Amino acid sequence: MLSKKVEKEVVDAIGTIPMGRMSGVRRLLLTLKVGEVAHIVRADWKWKKQSPDVMCKRITKKLGFHYTVEKAADRSGWFVERVEKGKE
Repeated sequence: MLSKKVEKEVVDAIGTIPMGRMSGVRRLLLTLKVGEVAHIVRADWKWKKQSPDVMCKRITKKLGFHYTVEKAADRSGWFVERVEKGKE
């Protein structure tokens, strides 16, 4: 068994993420600040036949965050940049 007890200091050093139905990619996009760029690798993207642009549009509609999404030239995934409103 790989699970084990740990001290509180270990938990504080590693950090925690609240439980929920949010994917790791969505959590990454929501934590981006204006001007920051995320590289989303194809292996992390689980939505079939859709790009991260779909998720970015949903976040924009629901929360008002704006993004630009571009394909990586080496076809490894996508680059998503958080931008100010009106710059997308």
